Amino acid sequence: MLCAALVADASVSVARAIYLGETFCSYISINNSSGLEAREVIIKAEIQTERQRILLLDTSKSPVESIRSGGRYDFIVEHDVKELGAHTLVCTALYNDGDAERKYLPQFFKFTVSNPLSVRTKVRTIKDTTYLEACIENHTKSNLYMDQVDFEPAQQWSATILEADEHPSVVKSTIR
Repeated sequence: MLCAALVADASVSVARAIYLGETFCSYISINNSSGLEAREVIIKAEIQTERQRILLLDTSKSPVESIRSGGRYDFIVEHDVKELGAHTLVCTALYNDGDAERKYLPQFFKFTVSNPLSVRTKVRTIKDTTYLEACIENHTKSNLYMDQVDFEPAQQWSATILEADEHPSVVKSTIR
């Protein structure tokens, strides 16, 4: 029988937050803690969200021939996170035990994907000019580096992008 701790060492025991736009990566180890060899082991790993299921690994076309007693099979799965909210990493093993009986072992690991940023806006009108201020707030515990931030106005509007220079008294502007 395969160890019930199918993914005991998985990095999904989330030591840190997972944010939208990141690459989710997990190390998965399938351990055979029985005294018998497990044969024809089919392993599947998928991410389930409220809207979809994403298959990350499926060995059904070429099963792991055997995992000896005390042995293990390790692999890494990756997924670009594109959805906020609750996620579940589902890992399953289908195998023949020592009595050639087919066994099924599922494991579920839940985690939440959060938004790393929020954008707050303020609109002010002074005389005939409308000003839009956009504040981007970092919700992570790490520094974020942005190499580009663009403002694209609707067709009926034009925008002047103000950029602070090294000297606070000098302002560069670009009209779009």
